[in-house]
Amino acid sequence: MSINWMTSFEEGLLKARAEEKLLMVDFFNPN
Repeated sequence: MSINWMTSFEEGLLKARAEEKLLMVDFFNPN
């Protein structure tokens, strides 16, 4: 159970980081 929790936690961090990068790109490069 703890392994699944850690996996989902790491996936959440990676997803949040990817979304942050997209937000930063949109912020610095407005269309």
